[in-house]
Amino acid sequence: MVKKNVLSKLSNKELENYLNPQNRFVPEAVQMALEILEERGRIFNESEKINIQNIIQQKIETEAAKKHEETEDWKDHITNDPSAVKLYSRTLILVSSFFWEHFSEQFY
Repeated sequence: MVKKNVLSKLSNKELENYLNPQNRFVPEAVQMALEILEERGRIFNESEKINIQNIIQQKIETEAAKKHEETEDWKDHITNDPSAVKLYSRTLILVSSFFWEHFSEQFY
């Protein structure tokens, strides 16, 4: 979570780094940096604003794709292909392992 009061302590030059296309910051931080710079009197022309909005949108899409990939990874890349080999889900294996471990202790 990005806090505006933390970013507002940065200098204008440091905030400008948030607007760089190769930055490593989350989209919310880029948006806040833009707002803070505008509040401080920095005027952006239309092409700069479009470029910054494109950076933010690309970061949002990248985060969504990463989250989707993580979700798919957890689901074992389930497919709708009828010829694919059916595997047990990670959740079922995890739960089964837990119960097996718990109940096997009673027998030894």
